[in-house]
Amino acid sequence: MAVAFAIVYHIITMLFEFGGFYFSAFFDEKIAEGRWLRFVLGTILSSFLYGFIVSYGLFIAKLKKEDRERL
Repeated sequence: MAVAFAIVYHIITMLFEFGGFYFSAFFDEKIAEGRWLRFVLGTILSSFLYGFIVSYGLFIAKLKKEDRERL
C-alpha cells in the first residue's frame, strides 16, 4: 500500500510540476546533482508516514467497532 502511495504521489507531483507525463524529465530533475539520496529517503519516509497514519486509523476504527458491539 505504501508503494502504491509513493507511485501515485510522484505521478501527481509530476503532473503539477511538468504539466504531463514526462517521466525522464521528472526523474532527471529529482535525481540530478546527487539529490537521489534525498529523493529516495523522502519517498521512503513519506510512505512510512502514510502507512502509519492509515494503520492508526484502522486500529482506532476497530476499537470503536468492538466498543459498540460490547454495548
